[in-house]
Amino acid sequence: MVFSFSKNEVKSCFTLAEALITLVIIGVVSSVTIPVLNLYKNNTDSIVYKKAVKNVGNAFYEATIDAEVFLSKYNWKDCPETYLCEKMAEKLIIKGGFSCSTTVKSSYDNPNFITYDNIRYWGLEDAFVDGIKVIYVDRELKNTENRAEFLSRHRDSYHSAPGFKIALSAEGNIIYPDTDDYNLEKNILDI
Repeated sequence: MVFSFSKNEVKSCFTLAEALITLVIIGVVSSVTIPVLNLYKNNTDSIVYKKAVKNVGNAFYEATIDAEVFLSKYNWKDCPETYLCEKMAEKLIIKGGFSCSTTVKSSYDNPNFITYDNIRYWGLEDAFVDGIKVIYVDRELKNTENRAEFLSRHRDSYHSAPGFKIALSAEGNIIYPDTDDYNLEKNILDI
């Protein structure tokens, strides 16, 4: 820093070298920070999916035990379609209400319920087909994200709708991905 003295006046200013050094430091810090932030942003979806699989697994297990005790039924195919949805909403910590109606099809925009960790769940009102029910989960759209890009980010020939798939068996288990229909999910779970 250079000081210039005259009789009644004191002026201070930065030299060109000091200003350039400051800009270089800012550039280096930002070049290190921005990729890390992008990595975190891309990793958010996998964190949400892994958490949702764990939540669904625990809730589905508890709901299966309840179904066995209270309904004397082990096979979910024999239960009313809305029963699993209601039991899952009961077992997970949801915010607001839940909708398990079979007359209104759930979707990302109209989920069965949303948990306090901002994960949307839908497809629970559908029946088991060939002993399997596929439900969908996804995180909520953040205000800073482009809606169209967000909803299309995992679409491929097997994912025509937003969200990650979780398959449940009528016997009370999560079916871990093993087909091309679940390539995205397999990669996240490292199966």
